[in-house]
Amino acid sequence: LILASSFGPVNHPDASDYHVGVPFQLIYKGINFNKDFLSFGLTGASDWVNILFLYENNTWFIRVINGGLIFIPIVCYLYERRVSYWTIMIFLSMPLVIQWISNGKNNFLVEVTLAILLVHFLDEKNKKTMASLIYACIFSVSFKISSLVSVVCILVISFFKRHLYFSLISKISSTNIITLLSVLMLSSLVFYLRYDWYSNPTYPMLASFFNPNNEQLITFNKIITSYNREVWYWPIRVFIPFNLSELSFSTGPVFLYFIIINTLFNFKNKDSKILIIISILSIVLILLFVQPRADYFAFSIILLIISSSNFNNYNLKLIFNSLVKFVIILHIFLSISILSTNLIQNMYAVVDYQSAMKKFAFGYHVSQIAKDLKEPVLVNNIRQTKLFFEMEYVDIDVFD
Repeated sequence: LILASSFGPVNHPDASDYHVGVPFQLIYKGINFNKDFLSFGLTGASDWVNILFLYENNTWFIRVINGGLIFIPIVCYLYERRVSYWTIMIFLSMPLVIQWISNGKNNFLVEVTLAILLVHFLDEKNKKTMASLIYACIFSVSFKISSLVSVVCILVISFFKRHLYFSLISKISSTNIITLLSVLMLSSLVFYLRYDWYSNPTYPMLASFFNPNNEQLITFNKIITSYNREVWYWPIRVFIPFNLSELSFSTGPVFLYFIIINTLFNFKNKDSKILIIISILSIVLILLFVQPRADYFAFSIILLIISSSNFNNYNLKLIFNSLVKFVIILHIFLSISILSTNLIQNMYAVVDYQSAMKKFAFGYHVSQIAKDLKEPVLVNNIRQTKLFFEMEYVDIDVFD
């Protein structure tokens, strides 16, 4: 059901704005695409891969590749690591799964890959696994700037075992060094372009430092980082949604329970301890410095679930008592309902694409109305869904 629900048109505002919208506008308008569009700099290296889908007119597969398809190998991997059935069910039934498979973003794929390569390195500490992890860290930051949090957490933990890791780095072959330099050169292009466009290689982060005289960029950074922080209990909302609109940005209360229990039971275990520390540190840093959204927790969630593989049968019976199982089953039914609704919307789009997009894709209806207006069209909308505009239009960012 997760895989089937991921197959559909790009209708999420973030994806239609910049993840897919910016590459589309680059194709449509060429290299002279207006750099005044603030969302231009939010794109990462993997977003430009969407150009291939656009050229082949296969945009319905973007969500599948970035979200739905990866769940099959993940579940198989967790099963091989002897993660319990109920723990896997917690993962699959989290409300934020619908966010991962329907928005067309790449952060889930990137963060899960980084988490698994980290676990692989911790299992087999050798120069090969270390090289793979270093490559993944570099690529992940170029793919999604928020992945810098995950990389920082890995570096912090590595500091305490720096003698071991430095000895492994010293054994890396000349071939791996050449590969590393190639990876650095390719990844640095993203940061060079951000510096060229906005004089800030970490855009939109650190705007006050790199752009102290640019009020527009500083304000844009504040808007992004202040997202979902309107009320004093905002950290709770990433675990327990208070309304339907927050469902896809939350893990659900069972996962909060799982974090607490897993930490209490497995923190003394040497293998689990390091995964738990990295996971919790990553969650805290995301809540403090990034947007407080649970769909950014993919790295932490995978590590926490893998760390629970050390539960013995007695602990499993104690942890997953009848009440907890009942709540997990409720989560499952809720997730099935949400995924089924999404699947119906996608099937509707197959039958009547125009009607479905006007109802379910933010900004699509506006773009169709704009076709009848004299160009260039000023789009005075809070979100600029660039994917749907095949005409000359003026982005509201130009006037901010």
